[in-house]
Amino acid sequence: MPLMEMVELTQSELEARGSRPSGRLRVTAPHGLVQTDFPALLGEFITLHPDVHIDLHLSNRVIDLVEEGVDVALRVGRIGDENLIVRRLRPMALTLCATPAYWARRGMPATPDDMRQHDVLAYSAAGGSPHLPFEVEGKPYNLPVRARMDANDAGALIAAALAGIGAVCVPALLAQPHIGRGSLVPVLAEFMPRDLWLHAAYTQRRHNSAALRALLDMLEARMQQEEGAATPKPSRSPAWKGPRWADPDLATA
Repeated sequence: MPLMEMVELTQSELEARGSRPSGRLRVTAPHGLVQTDFPALLGEFITLHPDVHIDLHLSNRVIDLVEEGVDVALRVGRIGDENLIVRRLRPMALTLCATPAYWARRGMPATPDDMRQHDVLAYSAAGGSPHLPFEVEGKPYNLPVRARMDANDAGALIAAALAGIGAVCVPALLAQPHIGRGSLVPVLAEFMPRDLWLHAAYTQRRHNSAALRALLDMLEARMQQEEGAATPKPSRSPAWKGPRWADPDLATA
């Protein structure tokens, strides 16, 4: 075989290998995603791409991708690190819910401020004082609340809510199985934040990874197909224009 043809063949093989998903992908994701179809999607991806090995690490903390050797991190909410490439995967609606018995005992809230009188099970991963995230007339309204319990894992909070301890605000897809069975009842859906997303974040050095591109393409396509079925429809409450108090500290973003 002529030398030039051998060179061209080698280049073609390298290009084909570079475009075929292969190698190890280290993925980090919140614990709550294991309660969804996410593990099954990873299994489907591995079946489609047998040359790819997935190393899944579950953690609710924000990690340094470079320092910990992570290829891609799945995170809910805003990602402030400007050195990362961020890709939206699917909307992540929130739901505020409690058991029918709890609402019967304490009363159904009609406005966000009514939650001041309720026992709240608060998510504590972000730190700071416990609050409930609302949106009023398109603006964030973080309501300080009394927390009966706080945790950095949605599963623990949902379990406490099912025990009737209080109301919990978690991603809707995690609570939806319980809402569908009537074990939890959502409230104030029209005041929940509307622009919350599950993001994939990765560094520039991983931008050209064929395995990473293939994984994110599949996750985005499948998660957005399932999003409609996982999000409860809002129920309307009486019109409410804003908090009873004009203290700006109670309505910070």
